[in-house]
Amino acid sequence: MTRQGTIAAGAGAVVLLAIAIAVCRPQLLVFQSRDPDEWRPTVDPQGWHGYYVPTDLLDAVVELDRMLPGKTKREIAEIPPTRLVELHFGLGMALRNHWGLWRDSRLAKYFIARGVWHPDDMSAILIEAYSAHLHGRAVDPAELVHARTPLPADDAH
Repeated sequence: MTRQGTIAAGAGAVVLLAIAIAVCRPQLLVFQSRDPDEWRPTVDPQGWHGYYVPTDLLDAVVELDRMLPGKTKREIAEIPPTRLVELHFGLGMALRNHWGLWRDSRLAKYFIARGVWHPDDMSAILIEAYSAHLHGRAVDPAELVHARTPLPADDAH
């Protein structure tokens, strides 16, 4: 292999490593910014990847309100409830990855104990609850969870 080929191979390895980090540990890219318009998660050395993970839905709303910048809050508040699904691959993905909803974080356990098994549904409930909070509506965890849980087999007809 020539010297140029060795350098190109090394550069390719660096690019692959960066992609692997972005895929496996996206919170490293999303939550490390010092820009005041970016998220400011609560640091917790005992938490998931070093950040605080809420204990339940209402705690998650409080943490979102604390960590999201005003610009993001205003953008979420402008989205009609029927279009909140548009946040699935942005905010929703960040929540799923950052708060360990694909793993066994305490927030994931909270949802699983209430019959919400899929992290996509968990993040949707979190976003719906936060949107309700931004609009001054009471957040009823039982109601939001019930809307996302499957009916028992005998009630499904």
